Amino acid sequence: MPLLRPRRLPLAAFLLALTLGGCGGGGGDPSADITKALQTSLTSNDPVVLCEQALSSGLVTRVYGGKARCLQVERAAAASRASAGSAQVSRIKADGDRATAYVVLRGGDQDGARGALSAVRQDGGWRLDDLSTAFLRSEFNAGLGSGAELRANLVACVGKRVVGLSDAALRVLAFGAMGGRPEAQSQLRDLVTACIQSLSAPSSGQVS
Repeated sequence: MPLLRPRRLPLAAFLLALTLGGCGGGGGDPSADITKALQTSLTSNDPVVLCEQALSSGLVTRVYGGKARCLQVERAAAASRASAGSAQVSRIKADGDRATAYVVLRGGDQDGARGALSAVRQDGGWRLDDLSTAFLRSEFNAGLGSGAELRANLVACVGKRVVGLSDAALRVLAFGAMGGRPEAQSQLRDLVTACIQSLSAPSSGQVS
């Protein structure tokens, strides 16, 4: 999924940050920097941007297990993915080197996905550090809706089953799917298979 590119500081600002000792910067409102970083990241389809510049080291480890595997997974997914055309960022709250924001995606495979994200300042730029469970749920549902090859009732069935997962289970599934983990892909296949069987049953009159 498209993510975050850290902002390249102008030379004067970089020198000022060094003079003030880094660590949280020299004050001021970082909202513009966070907005630009999130908008760039969420519309990028470049694996190098995503894995080496966009994600915090902690998130790369949680989702992919490491940078090398992140690059492998994202390169394999790039050709079949339509990134968001734009990202609307609001409700930014920054506290030192950490921040939260509310994002709405427009266009692409996950048009309409929305929710809170968190960012962290790392290596001189802002990086995506986590995605809220609400955003993951919204992103998953938006992604299902963009699959023209899926019948509407099948989409509804799979979506209902995913929505029924606990927050912890959904986060494991979502991060596993993003990271290309076999167990997550198997779980998604099982959900689709179960829905197909349910909908194909003679007595099936509604989504299970």
